[in-house]
Order: sequence, then C-alpha cells, then structure tokens
Amino acid sequence: MEVQAALGTDLAVVFDECTPFHVDREYTARSTERTHRWLERCLTWHEQHAPNWQLVYGIVQGGVYEDLRTEATEHVASSRVDAIAIGGSLGENKDQMNEVVGWTTARLDRVAPQKPRHLLGIGEIDDLVRGVEQGIDTFDCAMPTRLGRHGMALVPEPAKRWRVDLSQAKWKTSDEPLCDGCPCPACAHGFTRGYLRYLVHANELLAMRLLTQHNLAFVSRVMQRLRQAIIDGRLPDEAAAIRGGILP
Repeated sequence: MEVQAALGTDLAVVFDECTPFHVDREYTARSTERTHRWLERCLTWHEQHAPNWQLVYGIVQGGVYEDLRTEATEHVASSRVDAIAIGGSLGENKDQMNEVVGWTTARLDRVAPQKPRHLLGIGEIDDLVRGVEQGIDTFDCAMPTRLGRHGMALVPEPAKRWRVDLSQAKWKTSDEPLCDGCPCPACAHGFTRGYLRYLVHANELLAMRLLTQHNLAFVSRVMQRLRQAIIDGRLPDEAAAIRGGILP
C-alpha cells in the first residue's frame, strides 16, 4: 500500500493471496480468511497515510467454491473499499470461470450494486465479452502485449482464437493488412502481413512495438463497442456480432 501511495496511482489494490486451482477447500478457506485480515490492515494504513483521492479495490477470493465466494463477496463488499476486484483461481476452463464470476456478480447485484467491478487477469476477447455480459466494468491482462512480443496479432477471427501468428511461412509474401479499418500505426500506414513477418523474423523491436500497438487498439475497439452497446440498450446484439467476428 505504501508503494502504491508513493507512486500516486489512482487506484490501489489491497494485498491478497491468489490461490492456485489445485488447492483444496480447507486451504482455500484459510487463504480467504488471511486475505480478509490483510484487507483490514490495508484499509487502515490507507486511511492513515494515503492521498485522499486514491481509491481502493478489495479482492474477492474463495477459489471455485460457491459458499466461499459468496462469503468473500459479502465480506469485501461490506468493507470500506471503493470498488470490488474478482481474483484468485477462477477454475480450470472457461465454463467454470464464467460460473465462478457469475456467483460473485450475482451477489454483488444484491449487496453492492453501485460499486465498480474489476476482473483480475482476464483479457481474451471472448472472455471480455462474456465478462461485460455478467456485469464486469473493467479488466486487466498482459495478453495484448504478450502476443505482440511473440509475433502475434489480434484479428476478428473467432475460429482462430482471435489471433494470427505472423511468424508462419504462409505470410512471407502476403500483401494483406492486419485488420481493415484498424486505426493503429501498423494498419493506418499500410504495413502488410508480409512486411510484419519480415520484421518478426529479423527480431526487430519495431515488430513488437507495432504489434503491441495494434493489439491494444483492437482490444480498445472491442471495449468501446461493448460500452456503447450498453448505453444504447443493445448489448446482446453487439455481443453476438463481436463473437461472430464483425468489427468496424
């Protein structure tokens, strides 16, 4: 908390233990209890020392156990936090993750409907769409930058996990753009997949920079569309369109 205060971050996140998936219920319960003790210590320190404009996010733990998730949600929501973050083990697959997130957001709808909700460490395109449908406001994930560092770009192709691997030989002479209509520097300046593949294989830092900027722009466009769809009251239609690979 002291480091976050010194950095002057707008949002501070309390200390917690992120449990791995394989731990049992008993360990998860002890860990969640420990996280709640840390929550109180963090809040007390923040109230005494941090700038008064810095907001604090509490973290809901509880692993994949519904009763622990429910108890943790109520505990964190009733504390002095400004917003709620959902963390810890969310399961071994996407279906279980959606179930765990659903337990938490359903309880938040009842006990803290006005507090912002953040989903920690989630950033795949389909997960962003589903998370917004479940009532999540914000996300964080290294996925866009990590893919860019490894020569991969996000594209509107759900069947290919929304990505294209530019290190593959088939792009060697391609004059195809990364993504039509994308405002990122790579697309706006007409860099082809073939040229970007050349940069990737030459280990040029420019490749990492361009692909990272493109991936961040792609995620930003997805979130802008979802945000506007909520405002316009047409989230189900927009979510379906994005899942179908339709982007402006």
